[in-house]
Amino acid sequence: PPSKRHNRTDWEANPQYFMERFQNHPDHIRNLHFSYVVMLRAIKKASDYLYNYEITSGNVVQDKASSVLLRRLLDTSILRSCSNVFSAFDESVMFQEEDHASNLLLQQSFKGVFHNISSILDCVQCQQCKLHGKLTMLGYGTALKILFVKSPQNLVLEPNEVVALINTAARLSESLVQVRELTTLYWQQERTRVSNLEAATEASRSAVDAAPVRTFDSLDSLDVTIGAIATLGRLELISFEREKELIDMALSRHPELLILGKHYHGDPQRFLEFSQTIRSTGAEVLPIQPPDAVVVGSGLAGLAASLNILDRGGTVVIVEKEHLLGGNSNKASSGINGCCPHNDTYNDSLETFRNDTIRSAGEVADLDLINVLVTKSEQAILWLKDRANVDLSLLSQLGGHSSKRTHRPSNGMAGAEIIYHLQKAVRSYEKTGRVKIMVDTRVVKLLTEEEGDRVVGVLGENTKDGTQQ
Repeated sequence: PPSKRHNRTDWEANPQYFMERFQNHPDHIRNLHFSYVVMLRAIKKASDYLYNYEITSGNVVQDKASSVLLRRLLDTSILRSCSNVFSAFDESVMFQEEDHASNLLLQQSFKGVFHNISSILDCVQCQQCKLHGKLTMLGYGTALKILFVKSPQNLVLEPNEVVALINTAARLSESLVQVRELTTLYWQQERTRVSNLEAATEASRSAVDAAPVRTFDSLDSLDVTIGAIATLGRLELISFEREKELIDMALSRHPELLILGKHYHGDPQRFLEFSQTIRSTGAEVLPIQPPDAVVVGSGLAGLAASLNILDRGGTVVIVEKEHLLGGNSNKASSGINGCCPHNDTYNDSLETFRNDTIRSAGEVADLDLINVLVTKSEQAILWLKDRANVDLSLLSQLGGHSSKRTHRPSNGMAGAEIIYHLQKAVRSYEKTGRVKIMVDTRVVKLLTEEEGDRVVGVLGENTKDGTQQ
């Protein structure tokens, strides 16, 4: 995405991220191809019906242009040349059970799947996301409707079904093109990276051979280590974030890294390979003194707890198993319920809020927890606004509530907005050394005193290389 830090003004292809996501999941790409085959098979079967389909949106010029484009699609050679590929999906073998009840059950199961997905999409707050999701599901549904009809002569499609069918096929087609382009771009960059690495290694070896033998002190080791890191960054063999991470570790006199720099500064290829296992998330870069708290998870609760400790002068280590902070809180879309900051709510009261919550909870209602939720809600919302500068300016009445008491941002999703500002506030302490954030790290064990009564730490495991710390 656009980034001021990386001087990037537009969206750009990220073949490295693409490969990380899909290299070990070829089934995802196969599913994409299979879906495209299903769409083309449906369009092929309905080609006679679609060829003469009358498009009437009210704009004569656009209707005529749309009809021409639709017929051009139906006349394309791909629908003829790839006809043998369409057999990858044969709908005729479905619903062929001798037992009528089994056929009916399978049909109901199909409808139930689409109904469930549609219901999930209704919960999406982003209107554009919801529109694209529903359009795609309608496209798949229309394709199956065409394929399952016994005779194309009996086919009847609504205008929105035709629009969804063609648009879904177009999106799948674009995705397949992007898969090919990203794969090609990735291997081009890999070849360039290897070529640059070999050239840098050869040049460094020549320089080492010509250089006089010298003894190293700590400053010499630091100097050559930073030089080796700079070489990797200059050749774009490591990302900016990784370069910064290695520089920070070198300046902190990371012993293993300095040893690598001392012995492998003349061989960038080996220095790169061996340094990949050294991460700032490891125990080696934690504060010398044990932190006041280890916070497991970086959702709203974890970040709020961390920020409160930091504001009071404490030190914190945040352990997050995902690559990004935020957890499930980052995906929250509705808002935060509270009564009644600055009297913003209308005809509301703590008692009404409490009763609404009890009624919604039903049999599992915990009155003590509900009382904490209700009585502390105003304090929580004001803290997010005042301390973390979170925009919660909109007030809405959502399901289960009898008054407007759901506080939401004016732009974007509530969870993403809250997490963005909270992590910004927490990260402001990184320069002081009072907070360390360990991503890609899963807590696998609690460490206790010998008696086992008091937790004194945790054992973390890196989710990428399995190292424990």
